[in-house]
Amino acid sequence: MLYPRYLFRKKIAFIFLKDYLKKINNFLEIGAGSGDFSKTLLDVVEKGDVIDFSDKAIVSIEKKINNKQANVFSGDFLNFEFKNKYPLVISFEVMEHIKDDQSFLKKAHDVLDKDGLFLFSVPSRMKNWGATDEIAGHYRRYEKKDLIRKLGKANFEIIEFASYGFPILNITSKIRDKMYGAVKKDIDKDKSFEELSEDSGLGYLRVGKIKKVIDFMVNFLFGKFMVSVYANILKPFNKYDLGDGYLCLVKKKDI
Repeated sequence: MLYPRYLFRKKIAFIFLKDYLKKINNFLEIGAGSGDFSKTLLDVVEKGDVIDFSDKAIVSIEKKINNKQANVFSGDFLNFEFKNKYPLVISFEVMEHIKDDQSFLKKAHDVLDKDGLFLFSVPSRMKNWGATDEIAGHYRRYEKKDLIRKLGKANFEIIEFASYGFPILNITSKIRDKMYGAVKKDIDKDKSFEELSEDSGLGYLRVGKIKKVIDFMVNFLFGKFMVSVYANILKPFNKYDLGDGYLCLVKKKDI
């Protein structure tokens, strides 16, 4: 099931990429989860590579992606040796799961072609920290100034920067946190950060009584068409630091 946050992000991501996709013939997605974004991207890009550390995610990705168009790698992005450089690297909701996020940015820079593009998203503002972040295995949420500083340190130039989803995702995130806070006892607290991250990437955070509530919200309030309408209406708010997440398109600068 595709969630409102992802659908918002996907809509804006393709708006960001619109002027570049005709020049891109290959891409790498890090932590592809279910594989939906890569599957859609392969409709307009000749080929791509996908990497995920989760065996469960790999199974889902391979079911969705035509292996003639894409290579699917199982492994840790930070330690994986890539044979290719890429004009586009994608990473949605991954960096907050990485303890050393500056090393993650450096590796993303290293695997890009000259002037390559890095498209990524992260949850925003620590004041929004809640039960969802704990259950999902997040190390942090990001402040805009700190994220911009880290991008500069990693030699990236910002092309697009959106604080997306205000006010709809702010509201749904608060509701989600309340529900998850009520069922935290049902989550296995002995799970490692890696196991929690794996579950969140595959949408396994629907537990107990909240499953029916979340399914109702997704199916009836946030269908793909309605999310597209919401995203267009709320686009003017993206330039303000009000949303529940950041979506960024940056370009590699030579060191």
